[in-house]
Amino acid sequence: CGFFTQSSKKSNFLKLQNRSKLRQVVTSILKKADEYYEAGDRGISSLPFRAACAITAARNLYSSIGLYILLRGPNAWETRTSIPFMRKLLLLSKSFIQMCKQIPYRIRNKDQCIEISSIWRLS
Repeated sequence: CGFFTQSSKKSNFLKLQNRSKLRQVVTSILKKADEYYEAGDRGISSLPFRAACAITAARNLYSSIGLYILLRGPNAWETRTSIPFMRKLLLLSKSFIQMCKQIPYRIRNKDQCIEISSIWRLS
């Protein structure tokens, strides 16, 4: 989109005159991230339970951070965006419920779980 060029300096991204372009880029990235989150949601039940729990919790927290960035608008880069503690607890509770809903599927389909060793390999 022309915003990121070879001659761009990191400090230029946060300048006031670049905020609208920065917001466009971040909005585009967050929209793409949502697509990946949805694709990941469809396959999470194939992962080992502990890995799925961690990934589900991280997915919910990071997705929420993206939403907060969008809601803050041009002011999102004034300070660090963080999730309030009570919101984090709510998101972790949501993750726990999502994982509990998967238990019947996991019991019925024990053999369809992917071994973590087949995912992570040292090359």
